[in-house]
Amino acid sequence: MRFSRQIRRLSSVVAFFGAVIPQLTPPVLAQDALTWEQVRERFHNANPNLRATRVGIDETKASEITAYLKPNPEV
Repeated sequence: MRFSRQIRRLSSVVAFFGAVIPQLTPPVLAQDALTWEQVRERFHNANPNLRATRVGIDETKASEITAYLKPNPEV
């Protein structure tokens, strides 16, 4: 008698947690597949070495424009 009461209590606890735990966990969402262009773009945007190189190229272009705007003293 006592054993059957413990089994019923245990089964009700298991049933309770079986009903509550799925509601507490967030739903699992499927990930979207990426194309090669998207992967490449994310890599280029997140890579700090490529960012630094881009900044250096932009600075060089700005220096060329500035040098072109200065008057030539030999003329």
